[in-house]
Amino acid sequence: MKRCYLLVCTIVLLTACGDGSSPVTPSSDGGITETFNVTTATLRSDGSVLYGTAPFISVNTAGTLDAKASFGVVPGCEFVFSLRIPILLVSGNLVFDSRGTGPELSLHGDVTAGPYFFNMRTNATSSCALPPQGMPFPHTIVVTHP
Repeated sequence: MKRCYLLVCTIVLLTACGDGSSPVTPSSDGGITETFNVTTATLRSDGSVLYGTAPFISVNTAGTLDAKASFGVVPGCEFVFSLRIPILLVSGNLVFDSRGTGPELSLHGDVTAGPYFFNMRTNATSSCALPPQGMPFPHTIVVTHP
């Protein structure tokens, strides 16, 4: 019973994260390069980023992942760019992350085969003043993976 419950949650979250569709091109090392132009994201006043469809990838074989997020600098804000596995949003789903003020943050590391999604948010200790209604937060993520 518990196994079935976890499977259902994963399927629901995968649907919410998107289908991974993005321009896909072969990379020079035999991997795949995907580009996500995230135009509908909102940086909320609590520092979270609300996505219409979160950037999602499916890795078919284990190997090295390289990703870069490009975005406009928001004064006083430090951002966290992370790669996560699509399970319930608990602390155990983080694969790795990168922190900084921008305009670019990078991720690099080894991944196993499976589904992943990218997430942006501000660092909880960041001192940025965001409007109560949030603000548009367009960004681009380019990822190369096996």
